[in-house]
Amino acid sequence: MRDQSIIISVVYDTVFWAFEPLQSIDKSHLFGYKAGQQSGFVIVALKNLLSAIATNYFVGQSLEKVLQSIRDFII
Repeated sequence: MRDQSIIISVVYDTVFWAFEPLQSIDKSHLFGYKAGQQSGFVIVALKNLLSAIATNYFVGQSLEKVLQSIRDFII
């Protein structure tokens, strides 16, 4: 499970963003976040969460939802 979080983080940030729809990248990063939390690898889990938030911003999700995600991350 720990490796899954790292693989999602690296592959989706370096390769898949070029040919995958950004909406699906968001879902993959959230899956990587959950996998990282379950395995106890918090650093990569948080990196996946931040990538999901940034992707939501770039795909044009409601700014209120993006700001709420940032607030939840900070708290």
